[in-house]
Amino acid sequence: MGPATAATAAAGPQEPLHQFAVYDGTSGGIGKIAVTNAILGLLTLGIYRFWGKTNMRRYLWSRLTVLGDRLEYTGTPMELLLGFIVAAVAMAGLSVGFIGLEFLSARYPLFGLLMIFYLLGFYFLIFFAVFRARRYRLLRTQWRGIRFSQSGSATGYAFRAMGLMFLTGITLGLTYPYMQARLQNYRTNNTWFGNRQLTFDGKASKLFWKWVLALVLVIPTLGISFLWYKVTEFRYFASRTRFGALSFHSTLETMKIFLIYLIFAVVFGIIWFSLLEVIGVFVGDLFNIGQPGAAEPFANLSTVTIAITIAVSLVIVSLLNALQFILLIHPIVRAISETLLVKGTIDLDEIKQSDAERGGRGEGLADVLDVGAI
Repeated sequence: MGPATAATAAAGPQEPLHQFAVYDGTSGGIGKIAVTNAILGLLTLGIYRFWGKTNMRRYLWSRLTVLGDRLEYTGTPMELLLGFIVAAVAMAGLSVGFIGLEFLSARYPLFGLLMIFYLLGFYFLIFFAVFRARRYRLLRTQWRGIRFSQSGSATGYAFRAMGLMFLTGITLGLTYPYMQARLQNYRTNNTWFGNRQLTFDGKASKLFWKWVLALVLVIPTLGISFLWYKVTEFRYFASRTRFGALSFHSTLETMKIFLIYLIFAVVFGIIWFSLLEVIGVFVGDLFNIGQPGAAEPFANLSTVTIAITIAVSLVIVSLLNALQFILLIHPIVRAISETLLVKGTIDLDEIKQSDAERGGRGEGLADVLDVGAI
């Protein structure tokens, strides 16, 4: 028996890899919800968005079976709505302050310096909101009757993100992998399932030269090298994540994600430009553009006609936005679930319910800043 064989025998047989999650959602199922959300969102002037987001999450969560048991989303539309109202009132006050500073800076240049701090504060709020929204989604996610939770500080996360973003900026993007690894470290090591913590020990050094290569090739590859890097980063981050004795491995391929984005871009582009052509012809006829003796622009347009044109345009934009769920989010969730594998065993019966407070106001700030996620 040679040295290599002896070492293998001493280590014992390799544990098999198993698929971590099975996604059985359908494009028809997710499309029905997406189109309904788009139409009702318009009819209710956006108020239905909180019900729409909740319905979409309930569908996606319920179609994911993790190690034999389905996920469950327990959030409510009213939590999202109330959180949005509170955050909107607060942001309205900040907006008034920004307008005041803008007015004063026009007359007194010194106030222009305060504008810089104001803008930095805005970016701070974005990172703060993203972390708080993630906490809410985890607290409203259950598996086997036990909910997830997130420790850590949104303020601490925002300060870290701001500092790392500044570092990335002054190094012309070279420290981007370091920023991503540090933020992933903070997010994952503050993620809990019941009373058990997830851990992450990834190092930016493992990704640095891949990032440099992606930067060098970003123009020749028309940005595809950046997509390749993000898939590589995802696989590496998955491999450095642990949940007790469970370890993860991803076989996600860049080409698979590229094809998803390509199909989405082609379909979106065809529909978008076709509709623009139709709207252009429609509006051109209304304006009598290019016809001899044409009247003044808007001369033969009634208020009703203008309103109908605007309404049709809004419907088209909303329905096109719904396409991202059918052609982008749905296939990406399927691709990730099919290629995310797990190794090891864990006694799930020993995991107890988390005593983390559930909170009651959703993710209002992220909604107001439009940085929320499904």
